[in-house]
Amino acid sequence: MTSRLFAGGGVQGEPGACGGGGGGAPLRPDLTTLGKYVGGGMPCGAFGGRADVMALFDPRHGGPGSLPHAGTFNNNVLTMNVGAAGLEAVFTPDAARALHRLGDDVRDRINALALASDTGTGTGTGGKRGVRVLGCGSLLVFHFTRTPLARIASPADWAADEDPRLLDLLHLEMLRAGFYLARRGYAALCLPLLAPEGRAALDRFVDAVGAFLVRFRELIEG
Repeated sequence: MTSRLFAGGGVQGEPGACGGGGGGAPLRPDLTTLGKYVGGGMPCGAFGGRADVMALFDPRHGGPGSLPHAGTFNNNVLTMNVGAAGLEAVFTPDAARALHRLGDDVRDRINALALASDTGTGTGTGGKRGVRVLGCGSLLVFHFTRTPLARIASPADWAADEDPRLLDLLHLEMLRAGFYLARRGYAALCLPLLAPEGRAALDRFVDAVGAFLVRFRELIEG
């Protein structure tokens, strides 16, 4: 059996930031899936990858092992045109890189606040629980753990170590502060945050997270 590596870019837009297209993490996926970003916000799905894998979908080379790819919406002209316009004028490579740099900045700032409040040593020092924001590109994921990151090898490791009540508390406290964060501690930055008013909102979000870390330090450390 041959394993294949798939990378998804449906949320963060340009998968290269997370290793899906030639940048970021040192991954070389066999196939990359894309969603609404390449459709300009319209319902859309696309995929591409290694030449030998994509050749299986080429209708000119039918036969054993080929993969038919017919579908009612495969030639949605409206989505294709909206997507082309969006990629040419809005979600350009420069905009994608700026968005992902913004993600790096927000993660770094929150992790620095965690260290400053003595809740970022988690990651497993002295048996205390701490918080760490991980992610790549435009993605942010909060983790509350006692286990050093280098020893976490699977989702089961997170599940065995994390207290979901802290994620619930973070979610509710961010709502109180005026920010929506998924209950699982997940957020994705979007293009409007690149504008001055968006960056100002992000500053307030980072401040709200910092206040949360200070206020609930004892609960976080466990």
